[in-house]
Amino acid sequence: MTAIAVRAPSQADVPAMARVVVTSWRETYRGLMRDDVLDDPGMLAWRERFWTAALTEPRYAANRVAVAEAATPGGDREVVGVAMSGPPLDDAPPAPLQLYVLYVLAEHHGSGAGAGLLDAVVRRASRPTCGSPTPTPGRRPSTASTGSSPTA
Repeated sequence: MTAIAVRAPSQADVPAMARVVVTSWRETYRGLMRDDVLDDPGMLAWRERFWTAALTEPRYAANRVAVAEAATPGGDREVVGVAMSGPPLDDAPPAPLQLYVLYVLAEHHGSGAGAGLLDAVVRRASRPTCGSPTPTPGRRPSTASTGSSPTA
């Protein structure tokens, strides 16, 4: 298995971060969601806009974002996972951080990328809450499980 490196992203990583999220949705939700939603040609640009905002806009300044990289056969490194946490969106949060996003490409499951990303964005905070401030493709985000409202 390829060694995984976890680091803070730069704006140059935005296209790769968007690709990881969209590919992960397609790998995970195919058969559970309509293909026309998952294959929407605008989805990648939509995620690129989100990650650009997440890395540059003041409203996301308190968030923690990380990417996981793996070596390619040619010796380069590619982004294979992405995670983001931030302040809880609940009125009475049970923890100081909420995990918003954690995606790892299927071919890198079991590589330690997910654990490394979780550690990087949560930093072993006590019992982080889980929620989805970024919408799941094709539907309005549910706030029933977290009581939160989406921010993106």
